[in-house]
Amino acid sequence: MEVFWGTKGFIAEWCKGELSVEAQAEFDNLVIDLAATPRASWSMPDFKPLGDGIFELRFKAGGKQYRPLGYDGPGAHQFTILIGAYKKMKKWTPQDARKTATKRRKEIENGIRKVRRYAEHLFEDV
Repeated sequence: MEVFWGTKGFIAEWCKGELSVEAQAEFDNLVIDLAATPRASWSMPDFKPLGDGIFELRFKAGGKQYRPLGYDGPGAHQFTILIGAYKKMKKWTPQDARKTATKRRKEIENGIRKVRRYAEHLFEDV
């Protein structure tokens, strides 16, 4: 399974602006572990379906629960991270994270947005 993120830089900016060094390391480790695992085996506590084809990746760092959202695609054996988010109790930050994820998925599927491999980020100064 390959993991991707949008080329517009939304996830890169989230990583750069919102994640501590500890959180970035946890996120990278989660993505690396999931990419090395067959998609059919992705499950709780690291991964949870939310409905409408949107899924949350789940990790915790510094007492904060991170929930970046993504979907299966655009190609076979690909998972794309659409938006970085947090969740405390039932409150999402950003509040419209699920709506934004759905919008970005449609833009990718319609060719409006492009994606790149997440692994490329590991070799950049994000």
